[in-house]
Amino acid sequence: MGRKPKPKVEMILPDPPISAKPERNKGGRPTEYRPEYCDKIIEFCSRGHTIEAFAGSIGVTSRAVFKWVDKYPEFAHAKELAKAKAQLALEQIGLDVMHGLIPAKDFNATVWIFWMKNCHGWRDRVDISGAVDVDFHSKLIQQIEASEKGNVIDVEEEKK
Repeated sequence: MGRKPKPKVEMILPDPPISAKPERNKGGRPTEYRPEYCDKIIEFCSRGHTIEAFAGSIGVTSRAVFKWVDKYPEFAHAKELAKAKAQLALEQIGLDVMHGLIPAKDFNATVWIFWMKNCHGWRDRVDISGAVDVDFHSKLIQQIEASEKGNVIDVEEEKK
């Protein structure tokens, strides 16, 4: 006496109505942003690191970090504070050397200067004040005025 097999039940579902919209794919990869990154970026950069280095330290691209800046206002604020703290840390090193707290022999000024220029916007000052050839400029104005009237004056020829 064996058991009788149970009859198979097949469920037939009706076709969806034609007007029904398919379920929409939200698309894209879920964000890797975490609210704790606000504190982490400040702490990490306060040692002199860049925003790009922070991205590497958490395993994302710098592009992802800068997208978070656009999307999350609290992270944008944290990033600005982190950048300021990074500059503070590096300026403090320069001041410590200047005041003799760090021996100059242990400090590479060239590397430090380039770091400050490339990462913190430092620039060499260019003095643009100086003597101006007033005579040349007045003749150039004369040339412009003459050309507006249809006459041509060669300033270089007049200088000779």
